[in-house]
Amino acid sequence: MQQQSLAAPVVQVALQHYSSRLPLPPSLQLWSPAPDPDDRGVLKLVRSAAASVLWLPFRAYTFLIRLGFAQSDSSSPLADLSLLLLLVLVNHSPQPTTLQPPPLRPYHQNPFRAALQALQDSEDVGIDAESGQGRSAPGACAVPFSKLYGALGAGLTGEPSVLLLYVLLHKCHRFQQYVLVRSDADTIVVPLLHRLYNASYKTPCQLYMPLIILLILSQDRGFCQNIQEVTLTSVAWYKERLLQRTTLGSLLVVVLLRTAHTNMSKLKDVYMHQNTLAALANLAPHMSGISSHAAQRLVSLFDMLSRRYQRIGRRSSSGTLDGGTPMGTPHLNLTPLASPGQLAAEHAVYADFMRTVLEIINTIITTGQANITTSFLSGK
Repeated sequence: MQQQSLAAPVVQVALQHYSSRLPLPPSLQLWSPAPDPDDRGVLKLVRSAAASVLWLPFRAYTFLIRLGFAQSDSSSPLADLSLLLLLVLVNHSPQPTTLQPPPLRPYHQNPFRAALQALQDSEDVGIDAESGQGRSAPGACAVPFSKLYGALGAGLTGEPSVLLLYVLLHKCHRFQQYVLVRSDADTIVVPLLHRLYNASYKTPCQLYMPLIILLILSQDRGFCQNIQEVTLTSVAWYKERLLQRTTLGSLLVVVLLRTAHTNMSKLKDVYMHQNTLAALANLAPHMSGISSHAAQRLVSLFDMLSRRYQRIGRRSSSGTLDGGTPMGTPHLNLTPLASPGQLAAEHAVYADFMRTVLEIINTIITTGQANITTSFLSGK
C-alpha cells in the first residue's frame, strides 16, 4: 500500500525533473571517482559508495537551496539520475508472494508502471491557478507533454531517453496519441534515424529500440502522412549524398534501407531485418513523395536479396556457402560448411524477405510513384 500511494508522486516528480533539466549550479562540482582500470576491487567500490552517501545530503541541500545558477549550462545530473531511477522503478517486476493466486503475474503488480500508464497531460486537463499543478484525476500524475516531448527529442542521443520514449509509447496511450498528432515529428524521428545511421558502430541490441519505436509510429496512418509533409532543409550527418529540401518520409525510408544493407553485410540479425521491413511495409502506401535516392536504395536492396537467394540456391546441393556466414536466426547459425538442411532454411528466409520487398515495391508503384518505377526498370 505504501508503494501504491507513493508511485504517482514519484513518477510525476521524476518526469518533471527530466523535462525541466535544471542545470548544475556553477559553483558546485559533483564528486566522482577517477577511472582506474587496474583497481576494480570490492574495497574500492565500497569506499566509493560510502563517500557518495556521505556527500549526498550536502549536495542535495546545495542544489535545492541555491537558485542563483547560470541557465546556459545544459548539464543536468538531477535530470539524468531521475531518468535512471524512473526506468529502474518502471521496469522492476516484483516477485509474487505465496498468498497470491497463480493467475496474478509479477509484471502487472508494479505500481510505478501503473502510474506511468495513467499519465496525463497537465496542459490538457487544466492548471490549478493556486498551486500551478495540473488538475487531473485523483491519484493520477500529470506533466506537460509538450515539455516532455521536447526533452525526449533533445535527449535521444542517449540510450536511457530512447528507452523512456519506448516505455511511454508502449504503455501510455495518452502520450502515444499526443506524439502521433504532433506536426513536428522530426523532433524525435531525426535523432532516432541518426542512431540508426551509425548502425555499423553498434550492436543489434542497441538498434532494436529505435527500430521498434519507428515501427510503433509507422502503424498510424496519420503519422505516415504527416512525415511526407515535413520538409528538412538539410541533413548534416548523412554523408552518402547531399540531402537538401528532402521530406522526413524520404529520409526515414533511406535510413531504414541503409540499416537493412548494413544488417545484411555486417550484423546479420534476422529480427532486426524483420522489424526494418515491417516499418517499410507500413510506410509503403504513403510514399507518394519518395525521392529518387530512396527509390534507388529500395531497388538495390531487392537486387542484393535476389543475388544472395540465388547464390544459396546454387550451393544448397553441396552444403557449402562461400563468402562467409550468411544471416542467421536465433535457431540457425550457419557456418561456411553448412548442412543442406540449414541452407534450405536460409533459402526460405531470403525468400520471405524478397516477397516482402516485392510487396513494398508493388504498393509504391500502385500509388503512381514515378521514381520507383524508373529505378526498377533501369536496374539501378
